[in-house]
Amino acid sequence: MRSPAGPDPVHHWTTPLPGTVEIARYYEHGGRNRERSLRLGAVIEDGRDFVMAVDKLMSIYLVLVAVAVAVQFVVFPLYAYGVDGEVMASALDVWHVLDWFMAVGLVLVVVTTYGEKRRHDGDESPDLRPWLRSRFMFHGTVLLALAFVPNWFAAVWGSNDNPTIWHLINTVLPVVFAAEAHRLWRATPV
Repeated sequence: MRSPAGPDPVHHWTTPLPGTVEIARYYEHGGRNRERSLRLGAVIEDGRDFVMAVDKLMSIYLVLVAVAVAVQFVVFPLYAYGVDGEVMASALDVWHVLDWFMAVGLVLVVVTTYGEKRRHDGDESPDLRPWLRSRFMFHGTVLLALAFVPNWFAAVWGSNDNPTIWHLINTVLPVVFAAEAHRLWRATPV
């Protein structure tokens, strides 16, 4: 049905301009709504840039912690033991400091892998790999955190922390952090 003044408004999505995301509808014969939606799209694009920057910062943090833990794990036996064969208390201080950074990194990885897992929850894609990878990363990180937290508390309060569990944590954690850092840096799914 057409009005005498011109065509009825036709609602449709506009073609996004490079660098913007079109989120609003506009009337075909009017330009005011299109300009408003383009401005709103630019604001949303700035928000996405912010999220990408935060992802890159988290990625850098995770890589730094992964490298620090891996290097400390390799060089620790070279300097940690005294003449009597016992571990020096001052050598363990490095691990106590790294534990805090590892704990923050674990929280970041649990949150980001949970978000990735949720993103693939309703995915009906025939490609099963992203779904499996997101679950493997999330559940693997949760298992790593479940090993880390009680052992860390035991080490902080001076009770019996298990060195075998620390060896497992200190070998798996850098790999998990590096994998998640790579995904966050590229801003692609797992």
